[in-house]
Amino acid sequence: MRKVQRYDSMQFVAGAVTTPEGFLLDSPIVARTGIYTYLQPDGSVRREYRPPDEVFAEDALVSFKGKPITVLHPKGGRVTADTAHKVTIGTIMSPAYRKNDTDVACDIIIHSPQETKGFRELSVGYSVELEETPGLTPDGEPYDAVQHLIRCNHLAVVPSARAGRKARLNLDGNEVLDGFESEGNKNMVKIRIDSNEFEVEQAVANHITALTNKCDAANAKADAAETKFTQVKA
Repeated sequence: MRKVQRYDSMQFVAGAVTTPEGFLLDSPIVARTGIYTYLQPDGSVRREYRPPDEVFAEDALVSFKGKPITVLHPKGGRVTADTAHKVTIGTIMSPAYRKNDTDVACDIIIHSPQETKGFRELSVGYSVELEETPGLTPDGEPYDAVQHLIRCNHLAVVPSARAGRKARLNLDGNEVLDGFESEGNKNMVKIRIDSNEFEVEQAVANHITALTNKCDAANAKADAAETKFTQVKA
């Protein structure tokens, strides 16, 4: 198995509380079991399965407590002691806990809600051990790999979440900051470049994929030309 970084997205729903200091307290759903899809640079889709026994494992749930909350995922995919003071706008206050048969929630505080840029959906940045074994879920859905040893690194506030409108900040209409709703409707997808993953708009992903394909084609031509030159020289 190999260790990789992953981002899983959910959203905020009604129930958040604002403290007298202006901090935002919430207990949103932040993760779920099942299959997550990842768009590859070549345009193909990779399906990774998160089994319930991995998502609800005690070590996985405990790993959420005390982790930072950021706006978008940080550069490099992880928050560290060297970068936390630059990117943190809040903290996960509790271990994650089972909400129902598929969802995981946790208690959070956002100290600087004005820094969220109008975003209101949530995406967990975490590391996993990937078992590269295709198979079928108990419901018969195909997957390409299985995620094990899920460990949270940070929770990001993002424009649009992978898991629908279930993992969001629980804000009602009176508490929504200016621009909160309108910013959350962009069609965002995950792309992988080398060993890193990024969340971008669909149009950007399509453009990157097209450029990658052109680059691959150019490299193939260059390799063919170099081989021919070597043969002629010989």
